[in-house]
Amino acid sequence: MAIFGQNLAAGSRALTADDLVNGIMPVSLGGVNVNINNKAAFLYYASPTQVNVLAPADAAAGAVSVTVTNSAGTSKAVSATLLAEAPALFASNGNAAAVRADGTVIDGSAAGAKSGEIIELFGTGFGATSPGVAPGVVFQGSAPVALCVAAIDGEHGQI
Repeated sequence: MAIFGQNLAAGSRALTADDLVNGIMPVSLGGVNVNINNKAAFLYYASPTQVNVLAPADAAAGAVSVTVTNSAGTSKAVSATLLAEAPALFASNGNAAAVRADGTVIDGSAAGAKSGEIIELFGTGFGATSPGVAPGVVFQGSAPVALCVAAIDGEHGQI
């Protein structure tokens, strides 16, 4: 998730390989910590106006409190909604991030997909995976989602 505000960090700092311990993301980056429902979140990026985190594992769904801590102190708790799934496609140049079978990126600068063409889409928030991935673990590839994901073509229905 992304947190936006003012004075969130003293400077900008992105996660590097040196920040990983046994392949796990840090819970503090650039002097910034984030707690979600009183559990430490895993940090990917911290700047004065934006912090990107991976939420910790939590069976609770619904309203959770979020706080940001830095050298100036801890923010007031803000309420956010924790969902088991929140599917979304990544964007590139205002379009869904997609790649053709030959590796050509469809990003608005190339012609869109044609009927019957197979493309790869990139997304997030599809929910639990099977097998599960431990919170904060950085890995390569993708884990199969536990629930079925389907694409809907406005002209032809589910594909």
